Amino acid sequence: MRLFLEAWKSEMPPDKSIDQLIQTLRDRPLIMELARNPLMLTIVAHLYTQPAFVLPQSRSDFYQESTHILLNQWQNNFNQYKESAHKRRVLQHLALFAQDNASQQQKNDLSLDYQIVVEQIRKVLPDLNLNPETDTQLILREIVERSGLLLEIERGDKYQFAHLTLQEYFAATALRDRENELIEKFKNDPERWRETVKLWCGFAGNSTNLIEVIYREDSLTAFECLADAQEVSSDLAERIIEEFKEKLVEVNYDENLARAFGAVASDVRERGRGKVVFEFLENALNNSESLEIRQASVKALSKTNLPQAADILFRYYEDFDLLDARQALINMADIAVSLLKGLAEKGSEMAMRDLVKIGTPYATEVLNGLLYHSDENIQRLAALNLAEFSIPNN
Repeated sequence: MRLFLEAWKSEMPPDKSIDQLIQTLRDRPLIMELARNPLMLTIVAHLYTQPAFVLPQSRSDFYQESTHILLNQWQNNFNQYKESAHKRRVLQHLALFAQDNASQQQKNDLSLDYQIVVEQIRKVLPDLNLNPETDTQLILREIVERSGLLLEIERGDKYQFAHLTLQEYFAATALRDRENELIEKFKNDPERWRETVKLWCGFAGNSTNLIEVIYREDSLTAFECLADAQEVSSDLAERIIEEFKEKLVEVNYDENLARAFGAVASDVRERGRGKVVFEFLENALNNSESLEIRQASVKALSKTNLPQAADILFRYYEDFDLLDARQALINMADIAVSLLKGLAEKGSEMAMRDLVKIGTPYATEVLNGLLYHSDENIQRLAALNLAEFSIPNN
């Protein structure tokens, strides 16, 4: 990501930098996860070069701002369809169609045949006061060439959204005012509509009713919705959170539950729902008498991908009664490197070994720096561990 962002360095305002952007992404784990996709990172970089732009906290806000720029401002001088709402409506229709028609047998195939795309666009254009005969091909071409949100694949025989979450986002916005329809779709196929439901909660205002219904159908999805929801009844949110506090120990063997705890706890806005969950996990780690509970807390905190979570876990790095904390830090990769750096500079061979396990360019950079340490023993340890990077399959 750092190497990719170098191309944008000259376009950043004087008070912004690549390091600041990386840190901002670390503080927004949900956006960081999206930014691991090259198109999404390109969008992030473009937005960040705008002097007044502040990277949103939520996925829904990020998609709203980024798709607006891609449809309305990106290469706008070349756009024939200046009204971005027309292109947005086409993408919403295609996304909803794709979500509705992907069978279980083809759930990994995100593409639509060219002829189907054309037919679906022709259906929606009259409502936009556009002519299906003359505008179908033109608006399709402009969306593909000017926005990058929809991709032409297999030499034009098929099309697909640039990222599955983009398809799910546009489907969610298509159902903005059709809450009951979205609920029915989720009931019929929870796996396919889970992310769409969560994204819907991010822009739909008060999502209490939807989350209440989802809670009765699938309590884990309702819990995850709390990470995205703008507004939800505090009574309902508290009820859901209290239920999942009782399930914390299950994090040790349920990866989906661990990710859900991490997603909710990563929203640490003051007095927010996420902050309540984050503080619960921190308290469980610090004060529980149950090793299983403490291990579950470690795993859930690591899933937040927050620097403050890494700080908490680092307190237990050398606690051999809680080895999970060390592995959790390694799993947090670059977020943990700056913490391990301090130990490595004091000669900790364990910290150096763990930098090797992390294996990122930043970890290599830290070990490289130790080659010039004033202590020759530390120089030697750093050199030995740097050699590990060059040994295949180590």
